[in-house]
Formats: sequence, C-alpha cells, structure tokens
Amino acid sequence: MTEHPGASRGATLFRRGLGGLLFLLTLATLITHEAYLLRPNDPLLAHLATFKIWLIPHVIGGSIAFLVAPFQFSTTVRRRNPPLHPWLGRPY
Repeated sequence: MTEHPGASRGATLFRRGLGGLLFLLTLATLITHEAYLLRPNDPLLAHLATFKIWLIPHVIGGSIAFLVAPFQFSTTVRRRNPPLHPWLGRPY
C-alpha cells in the first residue's frame, strides 16, 4: 500500500499506529460500556427491548458509518479508485 508521494516512512507508521490505537480504544469502550448486550438476563437489555424498533435503524446507520468512514477519509482509496468515493459517500 503506497501513501502520499511526499509522506515519510515515519508519518506512515504514525498514521497506522494512530489508526490501530483508535481501533483498540473503540474495542475497549464497547467491551466496557456495552457488555450488557452479551448478558441475556441483564435488566438494561430488558429496558431496551421496549423501544427496540427505534434502535434498529439507529444501529444500522451507525454500523454503516463506522464501516465506511475509514474509506471516505483515505486519500489512497480516493486516488486509486475515484468513483468509489462518491458511491461510499451515499450511504455514509
């Protein structure tokens, strides 16, 4: 994977390291604050069931944004495949 022609190796490693750190922080946050979703008898899960119909589109939209955002902000993707950027931007 090539980066910007003027980007140094250090800048590339920094970007990748920062991306990895953000991924790990997101994972830690999900495990810490959303663990009740994995426990079937948790009272908070029962509370969410009362308005589950409203949560479904919210979760779908958030998942699309979470998966598409890295590609939208990637200059490599925009440079290598220009038509992909606007197509990914539509659901985003």
